[in-house]
Amino acid sequence: CDWSSDVCSSDLPITGSFDLTISLTATDPDGSCDINSVFFDAYRSTGNLIGRIPMFPVGNDIYSFTNPVTPATSDTLYGYYKYIFQARDNSGALSNQITDSIKFVRP
Repeated sequence: CDWSSDVCSSDLPITGSFDLTISLTATDPDGSCDINSVFFDAYRSTGNLIGRIPMFPVGNDIYSFTNPVTPATSDTLYGYYKYIFQARDNSGALSNQITDSIKFVRP
């Protein structure tokens, strides 16, 4: 996904799985070393919170998270999943929130 898209879409696999990687660039006016953590809150298509997911630095101010995507066992697992991204610096200040979503569709 890139942030310029309104919604990214992905077919859920019928069998097996694939890795979904979400990446973003996080910067701080006091420098990269002042970024304490980057994370996102993930919400199911039903609106229920999945949880707060940490992202990991991969270099050049890029943070990433990879998770396997598996076949859906219920129709409620299809649809738009919302993600709200934020960063926290070493003083505890939070960045602005960036919201994006991915639509998971039946293959």
